[in-house]
Amino acid sequence: MMQPTKEQKKIIYISAVLLIFLFLCVIFIYNPQKNRLKNIKTRLNYAETEIAEINRITQGLPLEQAVRDLNTKLNQLAAKMPSRQDDVVEDLSNEARRLKLNVAKMDPDDSQVIPGKITGYVIKEFPVNIKFSGEYRNIAEYLGKLRNDFPDLVRIRQITIKGNGEGQVILDVDLQVWAYLAEAGG
Repeated sequence: MMQPTKEQKKIIYISAVLLIFLFLCVIFIYNPQKNRLKNIKTRLNYAETEIAEINRITQGLPLEQAVRDLNTKLNQLAAKMPSRQDDVVEDLSNEARRLKLNVAKMDPDDSQVIPGKITGYVIKEFPVNIKFSGEYRNIAEYLGKLRNDFPDLVRIRQITIKGNGEGQVILDVDLQVWAYLAEAGG
């Protein structure tokens, strides 16, 4: 078997050193930089998602204007949320009387705190079960008022309407609404 020459040994040593150098570069330089780039791309995607969400919320308005609008809407909603159950029950009853509906029963249940944070407020919801009767036009107006422009924030959860046969003008209604209260604090 033939022994490598001095020049061949040098080439082998230089090649071995270069391979070791390349191996060390991959381990200590390339892989950490690759992982770092991957983390930067992940953070960039997250930031782009956040920016898209902000743009969706602001609807193309400047951020300062969008924040002012959101604060205005928050204050309007807070104004529609009284702090006492009695106020909501009274408003529901007064509106029914105004529309000549015959309220047989109004039964509010206990309020429950809604999880989540709205700075400066503790938000509670409570169900109110109402049984009343009246002309279908007045019932429709009452339901429309509750849905669109009632002075308190309420949501209709369930409704049952019964009549005593076809063509009845007077209908019986079982209605469950959930009203919302805003108490200072939180």
